[in-house]
Amino acid sequence: MYGGGVCRSRVDDRIGVGDSESRDPSIERRSKPSVRGISAETARAECRIAEGGSRASPNGDFPMTEFVCEPLAKRHDRASFRCGVDELDHWFEQRARQDQDRRVAAVYVLVPAAAPVRVAGFYTLSATAIALRELPESFAKKLPRYPLVPAILIGRLARDVNYPGVGRKLLVDALQRSLQHATPIAAAVVLVDAKDDRAARFYQQFGFLPVTNNSRQLFLPMSVIEKLFVAS
Repeated sequence: MYGGGVCRSRVDDRIGVGDSESRDPSIERRSKPSVRGISAETARAECRIAEGGSRASPNGDFPMTEFVCEPLAKRHDRASFRCGVDELDHWFEQRARQDQDRRVAAVYVLVPAAAPVRVAGFYTLSATAIALRELPESFAKKLPRYPLVPAILIGRLARDVNYPGVGRKLLVDALQRSLQHATPIAAAVVLVDAKDDRAARFYQQFGFLPVTNNSRQLFLPMSVIEKLFVAS
């Protein structure tokens, strides 16, 4: 499921998250967020996108360790990854590369710079759409009245049980990467499907809002994500 209350960072403290992450190391599929506490500067420092990968420096359990977020490659050790959910572990080991090669999902992994084959966590991105009627009217009224709204789906997100705290870094990187692609390939929102209420609460801490009539399917407007990473 998803996790980590030990390895905290400045962005964690600004968001004001509790310890729910430490009890659930993996979150599978698509996610009222409160992003008002995160400055653009803090978010960019948390996980800067650089050529060849994004870097984030955690504290807590890993005071001297850097992580690199990069596309899944053959060299990464998928077999050793354990998030505590057999379905996710199996998918990552047996199907992640296949889905990536078939362009079904783009898979990104977070690896320690000192051990670049070890996978601390991963997430997936793919293009999707959501019916305009499924979005709250307060947001939908700002959009053209097309039946479908283009979106980016965070399909799976999980961290290894040995790396508490990196789940937030994975999500921050996923949001920033989604923002990068939202201009060349239009996307108005990021979607997540929370697998349970705990996962939904995790995403809500980042400002995700439930869609109409489904408390576990949540979305975050790209305009909100932009404010996290782009200085006004």
